[in-house]
Amino acid sequence: MSKYHIQVVHDDATTVTFLTVILEKGIDCKVSVVNDGHVVVQKAKEFLPNLILMVWLMPDLDGIEAVKLLKDDERTAIIPIIIITSINDKAVLLNAYEAGATDVIDKPYNAEELLVRVKSALKMSDTQRENLDVVRKEMLAKTLKSVYYDGLQSKLLNALKEFKGSTSKDTEKAESQLKELIRELEVNTKDKTWDRLETIILITEPEFLRKLGEKHQNLSRTEIKLCYLLRLNMSTKDISSLTFQTQESVHLARIRLRKKLYLKIEDNLPSYLLSL
Repeated sequence: MSKYHIQVVHDDATTVTFLTVILEKGIDCKVSVVNDGHVVVQKAKEFLPNLILMVWLMPDLDGIEAVKLLKDDERTAIIPIIIITSINDKAVLLNAYEAGATDVIDKPYNAEELLVRVKSALKMSDTQRENLDVVRKEMLAKTLKSVYYDGLQSKLLNALKEFKGSTSKDTEKAESQLKELIRELEVNTKDKTWDRLETIILITEPEFLRKLGEKHQNLSRTEIKLCYLLRLNMSTKDISSLTFQTQESVHLARIRLRKKLYLKIEDNLPSYLLSL
C-alpha cells in the first residue's frame, strides 16, 4: 500500500500522464485523476487524499472556487492543495492563497521543482495530521479518565447492592431508598459512559462513523462503540478494563462483531476498521 494518495485534477490527458509518472516515480504514492472541478470536491470528501494537485482553469468550476469549497468543508479543509497555472499575475496568485491554496506552481515547471514543492506540502500535511492525532488522543484520555470515575461509581453501585441484600425486613424504608438509588446509578453510569464515548467519536471520527454506518447498517450503538475502541487498536484486556466487562464478554462481542461485518477468518478486525 502506498504511503500517500495524491489527487491530480487536470483535463489534459498528456499532462495527467506526465504528472502521474513524475509523482509515482519520485514519491511513494498512488495517483488518482479527476478532470472536473465539481467531481474533485466530491471525490476528495469520499477518499480524503493526502494532497490535491489542481490546474487553475477547468470546465464548469475553476480551481479557486474548488479550493474554497474544499476549505469550507471540515472533512477536506486539512488537505493541502497545490494550484498549477500559467497566469503570472500577482493579484490572481494572492486570490489563490486567500482561498486556501497551499502553494502555486507556475508553468512551465520541471520535474525536480514539482517534486520538491509536493514533498514540502506533504510534509506539512503530515505535521498537521500528527497534531490532530495528539488532540484526538488528549480528548480520548479525558474521556477514558471520565469513564474510569464512572467505574468507581459502578463499584459503589455493587457495594450498595450487597448492602441492600443484607438489609433486614424491618428497614423497608431504607431498602426502598437504596433500591431507588441503585436504579438511578445504573441508568446514570450506563448513559454517561456511552454519551461521552459517542461524543468523542462524533467529534474526532465523523467520516469513520459515516462509512461504518453506510456499509454496516445493522450495528447496535454498543457495537459501534466497540468498533471505535478496536480501531484504536485496544486489546480485549484493555476494552474489558475500560468498559467494566469480563474479558470473556468482550471476546464474545468481538466474535459477533466479526460475523456482522462479514469478515473472513484471515481478516484482521482492527485493520479492517482502520481502512474505513
